[in-house]
Amino acid sequence: MGIFSRIKNITNASFRPIFENNEIDFDAIFFNEKDEELKRIIDELNKQDKTKVVKNYNEKIPKELLKAFTVLEANEKNSLEEITFLFKNKLKEVHPDKNPNLTLNEKKILEQKTLELIESFNIIKKYKGLD
Repeated sequence: MGIFSRIKNITNASFRPIFENNEIDFDAIFFNEKDEELKRIIDELNKQDKTKVVKNYNEKIPKELLKAFTVLEANEKNSLEEITFLFKNKLKEVHPDKNPNLTLNEKKILEQKTLELIESFNIIKKYKGLD
């Protein structure tokens, strides 16, 4: 429910009893065509405000946590179940034991990626309050 609807409901609740017994068109007095333009402007401003909130929210998230979300290709809106699913799938891709025909150097790289995934998952669990 937008702010325009709230204003209309408050106005309805406050003034309708006064006009109910007199056959006066309440909506015609308080709400007209210009209200649609006002509603459009208010909705546009609300969308802009939400964008700013998201940007400010990301700035407040610690860089370590943002990196963890990036590593797992997740975000703070994902549930722990979704993040766990992403973690397990990523782990299957990079775990050295799942790729036996690699050189020693390639295995070391995959071990580092595995450790990075585990560390990222632990950071997110801590952030979500589960560690």
